[in-house]
Amino acid sequence: MRKDFTKPVDGQPVGGQRFATGGGLYFASNGGSSYTFSVGFAVGGTYAINVSFGYTTPQGVGTLAMAPNTTDFFKLYVKKEFDVTQKAVYGYPTNGGPRVFLYYIYVELFIRSTHEMIKV
Repeated sequence: MRKDFTKPVDGQPVGGQRFATGGGLYFASNGGSSYTFSVGFAVGGTYAINVSFGYTTPQGVGTLAMAPNTTDFFKLYVKKEFDVTQKAVYGYPTNGGPRVFLYYIYVELFIRSTHEMIKV
């Protein structure tokens, strides 16, 4: 099951930021506040994913997200995409007999991280 999660990068002003002379915001996409999201499955319940969306960094350190213009206020948002697969585990009784269901395991695969400056 493909899931994506989007949150603002930590360390930004509440009302966003204007880049009057151009440029943008430097950030690291790993670290910062961690959020837990639940991914539900039709059978077997839910799986929890812990995701962090990054934090602002000093100028020249990390990735630069350019502001689209010099007049509006913007906040930087990071989107992270994951694929979570549910797998059933089966086993055989020690005294013989047919295969029986034991439990589910979940495989979490990080797909990609993208960022976007959003006008506030």
